[in-house]
Amino acid sequence: MYPSEQQYYNAMLRKGYGSRVRPEEVPFILQIHNLVNERGWEEVKNWERELNGGDGKGGGGSVNITTQLTRFVGRPKDMSPKAFIKTYLMGYTAPFDRHDWFVRSVKDDGKGQTDRRYVIDFYSGGGSGENAKNNAFNGNGKPKGAVDVYLDVRPAVDDFDSAVGRAKKWIGEFLK
Repeated sequence: MYPSEQQYYNAMLRKGYGSRVRPEEVPFILQIHNLVNERGWEEVKNWERELNGGDGKGGGGSVNITTQLTRFVGRPKDMSPKAFIKTYLMGYTAPFDRHDWFVRSVKDDGKGQTDRRYVIDFYSGGGSGENAKNNAFNGNGKPKGAVDVYLDVRPAVDDFDSAVGRAKKWIGEFLK
């Protein structure tokens, strides 16, 4: 469920962005906000399918997964360890926002549920190459344009399965 234009504008004012946002811009900003969140949600669902025995490509593999967001925490002033390393040791631009999303996934085969935290770092610009092709988009869904956001979505390393899943994905990407 997304905020109304008025709720979004009020939140911008509360967070101190009021001088940078005109009320007539809110519908466009909110549309971009919602598209970015939809992209992040698709990435979370892909991770959940992979971590819970699905195929990670949307088909669910041999197990269908129902995933729901249970809560989220905006942490715009907190830098994840990965973002810290990329920013201060590798020279990348710092993310402009961070969210922690908490999700619950339930398998339809009756073998339980999984609660997991995801870290999402939001970066301006998508860069180039395969990573950008998969993660960079603009407000109208085209690969280039005025709005270009890169999302780094991954499970937090809060448990063994998440750590192993991230390692497998990293190795798979590295070996491509």
